[in-house]
Amino acid sequence: MIAAAKALGVRRLIATSTALILRDWRDPNPEPISEHDPKPPLESMPGPYSRSKWLADEALRRAMGGSLDILILYPTVPMGPPDHFATEPTDMIKGFLHHPPPAYLEMGLNLIDVDQTAKAHLAAAQNAPDGSRFVLAGETIGFGAMLDHLAQISDRPMPRKTIPYWLAAMAGHGGNIISRLNGKAPAASVEGVRAARFFRRYDSSLARALLHWQPLPASQILRRTAEAILDPKADPRK
Repeated sequence: MIAAAKALGVRRLIATSTALILRDWRDPNPEPISEHDPKPPLESMPGPYSRSKWLADEALRRAMGGSLDILILYPTVPMGPPDHFATEPTDMIKGFLHHPPPAYLEMGLNLIDVDQTAKAHLAAAQNAPDGSRFVLAGETIGFGAMLDHLAQISDRPMPRKTIPYWLAAMAGHGGNIISRLNGKAPAASVEGVRAARFFRRYDSSLARALLHWQPLPASQILRRTAEAILDPKADPRK
């Protein structure tokens, strides 16, 4: 992609990475994660998705400072009303609203609105200095608290039992095996379980200053998403 952009005379390349690559999944450090943190090694990534993002990020950083302006954005967990495409977190919400499992793994989700995430990319393309990198983060909410919100919005029962991390990890390994057999994405992957091991906080002050990033509260993001899933004809932007 970098070579093709240069060959076509593209002036500026805006790359979407993920905040997942900015810290070792085994590191319990409670300090907020920022784009200025030292990059962890490849072997500290929790799975194939994050490894591919890590490698892409490495190529982008090496190409910075040349003829092509490169900016990298690191979103956390984008979520919003589904249209022709839905993020995996949005699909997860759909699953809990229609076919909730009997139990869940308590973890933290840093939710950001998908529309705001798209606007941040446009703002970066138009105004950010060359070579900038930005964490796009919002409010971190516990999974149990998220289910409470979904229960209130939908008036549907949500699971109340939690499972330990080791059991979720075993389920993730089983899901990966089944996925290789049937070709379908697992409900819970090893990488997803590993990524959820610790509650994470993020520092998006640079995005706030230069991209006018003002994340919505997690409750508002959940309401917009859940109401659109429950009533596809409703206006998802109200």
